[in-house]
Amino acid sequence: MQWSTCLWPGLAPLWLRGQWSALTLAAGFSMLFNAALAVSLVWTELVSPTARAAIWLAVAAIWTTSLIVSARWLALERRRENFDRAQDLLPRIQGEYLQGHWIEAEAGLLDLLAARPRDAEARLLLATLYRHTGRVAEAARELGHLERLDTALQWQWEIARERERLREVPNQDVPTDQPAPDEESDSHDIPISQNPSSVTAAPLSEAA
Repeated sequence: MQWSTCLWPGLAPLWLRGQWSALTLAAGFSMLFNAALAVSLVWTELVSPTARAAIWLAVAAIWTTSLIVSARWLALERRRENFDRAQDLLPRIQGEYLQGHWIEAEAGLLDLLAARPRDAEARLLLATLYRHTGRVAEAARELGHLERLDTALQWQWEIARERERLREVPNQDVPTDQPAPDEESDSHDIPISQNPSSVTAAPLSEAA
């Protein structure tokens, strides 16, 4: 329904945001369109064929331009709404995570990433959740996606540490083609506090 409002000039911002400038555009286009119909179907003798063609050309130009502008405006509004919804969603997800409610936290993270697929913090948290629940392959996959995002540059130290923790999970085949953590990297705050008791350390090899 929202996208259908783009079909009439000014209707999208008028219907969704109540903008007065959009009302002016919608009313003006309505008058022009009705005038074009009138001189083409009723009062054909009032204007010349050249003038009628010019009027219809103006109608087509305004409609096409408005369609493009309205579609872009609506897409921007939807991204803004998704961002606001994700901002409200993240604190609740973190609360579920800290309480060990893995199913609820995962569902929230998947919803958040559907709205903001380039959210590096949420994807890192999802990878950590997968590790806590023993889904090492999925955790490694999420880290691989994360490393390809330009928004993940500030999380490089946390990503490297998370990969190291995946290697410490016993009896798991973790991809090893990723570079080892940089011991000299500067530390950043991780997106959420970790629970050390939930991570099982790899057994030490027996002494010779």
